[in-house]
Amino acid sequence: GLKVMGKVIGIDLGTTNSCVAYIDTHEERLQIKSFRIPQLNMNGVVEDLSTLPSFCYTYSPQEFSSQSLKLPWELQPKQQKDFFVGEFAKKQG
Repeated sequence: GLKVMGKVIGIDLGTTNSCVAYIDTHEERLQIKSFRIPQLNMNGVVEDLSTLPSFCYTYSPQEFSSQSLKLPWELQPKQQKDFFVGEFAKKQG
């Protein structure tokens, strides 16, 4: 017979929110699980949330320090960015 291996992944790119879900085909009881999406939830706080709101907030340098908006995967300083996306962008907007 056919042996299914791995995960089946679904992505919903919505106009108000995006999310990613998966099914692990190795489990006996198949169930949909949600990927948690790391993002800024407030100034200086990164959290893993179930959806990524489709919001982009452009800020002035006086509003926030670039350090408080730094994301964990940004290992080295890059060119100064002037925007962020997700839940905190939704709250600021």
